[in-house]
Amino acid sequence: MIKLVLDASAVLAYTQRKHRVLELIGEADEVILAGLALAEVRSELVYSEELFLFDLLIYRLPTLTVTPLAAEDAVGVGRLGAMLENRLGLAASVFEAHRQEALLLTAHGKLVRKAIGELSGVLDL
Repeated sequence: MIKLVLDASAVLAYTQRKHRVLELIGEADEVILAGLALAEVRSELVYSEELFLFDLLIYRLPTLTVTPLAAEDAVGVGRLGAMLENRLGLAASVFEAHRQEALLLTAHGKLVRKAIGELSGVLDL
């Protein structure tokens, strides 16, 4: 079973129709998106085509689960954020990848590996 966590950079790449992201999402049995990363990427989208593809991903992908940030996890995610150049969406995604024992798809693989390590696998965009 392939579990794949998307960070904000991966969702942004999806909205730009990056082939690798489309392939990996199609191959995954479960796609996970941290709610904090979802909010971060939504704040960056302005073009109607990107918004359309974002809506398709969020509302139409049957394998997608959006995970909330629980109060008891907020301090830990904040600590991760401090290690990841204050990127809270990335920190929430790293947290989910670790918790779910899932692959992490990100454009920030080098940063994640330097701060945290490989987790269950870090896939670079």
